Amino acid sequence: MNKYHLITTQQHSSTTLARMTRLLCASALLAGVSLPAFAERNTINLLIGGYFPKVDTQTRLDSTELNEGTLIEFEDNLNLDDSKTLPVASIAYNFGEKISVELAYLGIKRNGSLQIEETIEFGDETFDVDELIESKFNVDIYRLAFNYNFFQSPNWTLGAALGIHITDFDIGISAPERMISEEVDQIAPVPYLALNAEYRFFDRWQLGGSIEYFSLSAGDSDGSLVNITAGIDYSFSDSMGLGLAYNLYDLSVNSDSLTDDLAGEFQYQYSGPLVYIRVGF
Repeated sequence: MNKYHLITTQQHSSTTLARMTRLLCASALLAGVSLPAFAERNTINLLIGGYFPKVDTQTRLDSTELNEGTLIEFEDNLNLDDSKTLPVASIAYNFGEKISVELAYLGIKRNGSLQIEETIEFGDETFDVDELIESKFNVDIYRLAFNYNFFQSPNWTLGAALGIHITDFDIGISAPERMISEEVDQIAPVPYLALNAEYRFFDRWQLGGSIEYFSLSAGDSDGSLVNITAGIDYSFSDSMGLGLAYNLYDLSVNSDSLTDDLAGEFQYQYSGPLVYIRVGF
């Protein structure tokens, strides 16, 4: 089995959890979901929810001889689920009214099995027509964010976030009968910036949103990211709330490097609703 280290840029939108309930992102490889968080009066805030995204993944891994591989749509070509129900969780600590630190986690695990209808070239391996193929696409995303509210009024809160996403992803294709496989296994730490907004239109009702755009070109590699989240939150009390949000995440990475072990392409998009509860202490 040959392993390729796919250089990917993953970022996930971060919102001020002291002022907004977050919904990225990474990943995630690359993935990420961001949670729009809303004003809370507690020192420690815990958020637990369920995310229901529709996923679209395309990957191409070129060979070491620089032959271009097949662009694979994992959901259509390899029978991976195109929708998932995922748990999400985050915890934040507030240092007063303006500053907070947040730690969050999101994991996506998918496996598929299919008799393929066309030849697939992935890395240095060729998978033949009518061959039974097993595939996997697994991502674990850990996010650490430092949030700052630079504007506050009775109804509005505006903030920014600086943080890092650590994405552990494992992508692979194998042909069990021939005992061959190719795998991409990588841990990618990526810093990010985000802008956040919250509007309180009733005493217990709030609207929140976060937007992030990232683009980078270095040598023979380039990547871009768009991550947008919007949601509504209702506070039962100062220490408990319930919310609904929608997240769109779109990541694109390309590498044509002649010196790295890897050349290829990665396109990853997911979007869907998220529901959550939050508890303060």
